[in-house]
Amino acid sequence: MSAAMKTRPEAGQRFPFIPLPRAIDRARELYRVANGHDVPFSTAVKSWGYAEKSSGGSQTCAALKLFGLLDDVSGSEVRKVKLTESALRIVRDPRDISPDRDKLLREAAVRPKLHADVWAKFGGMPPSDEALKAYLMIDRGLKDEAAPDFIREFTVTMAYAKVTESGTIQDIELEQPDGELPVSLAPVSPLPSPIAVDAMVERSLRRASDPTPSGARQEIFTLEEGDVVLTFPSEMSAESYEDLEAYLKLFLKKAKRRSGAPDASSTDDK
Repeated sequence: MSAAMKTRPEAGQRFPFIPLPRAIDRARELYRVANGHDVPFSTAVKSWGYAEKSSGGSQTCAALKLFGLLDDVSGSEVRKVKLTESALRIVRDPRDISPDRDKLLREAAVRPKLHADVWAKFGGMPPSDEALKAYLMIDRGLKDEAAPDFIREFTVTMAYAKVTESGTIQDIELEQPDGELPVSLAPVSPLPSPIAVDAMVERSLRRASDPTPSGARQEIFTLEEGDVVLTFPSEMSAESYEDLEAYLKLFLKKAKRRSGAPDASSTDDK
């Protein structure tokens, strides 16, 4: 559970309770129930497996709203919600490869105000999680326990939306709350190395020599340069698998650049 969401931070400190891939899954679950129509809030949270008054349901709703995937419907005595047009276009798109859906996902990834502010501050992805953590805690006033939650959510969201692969976000104008001027996020300079990868990899390597913790498994891959050790929980939810998959993709892209291995597209052209 995100500490930042629990303590009701100021608008500039809020960030989604769940990363974008999980939010898209929740939008799909709601679409299967509502088919694009507005529904009572209680129906929405039940579609996500929560009780009406649970904190998880409220936080999931807030996360979808921050990503621009859900709106409150006015004019009703009972609270109602509805998927936005962007959310409907994402979940209804049947194509395996869809530039239109990719653009909508990139827009959703930078729609939360804190996401947009971080992007604008660093001119793209921050160079390290240490630099981002300092900015979050010193300049934005996030609490110690909230900053790591944001870094994890932000990293997974950007990887899923392929922001770290595209290097730029084209023609995005976001309306900011509280009467603030729109923030332009296009174009930006080429991205530095993906956020948090260096530090996360170093921490993983330091832990590799430690005994395998209870409830975890360990896989060892032997390379000429040394062993690659992966420690992971014995039991893993589908959502956690998606988060891990997004991180591993970032790690492999980083390792590929360091090794100087050619891109598959360039070898195919030869």
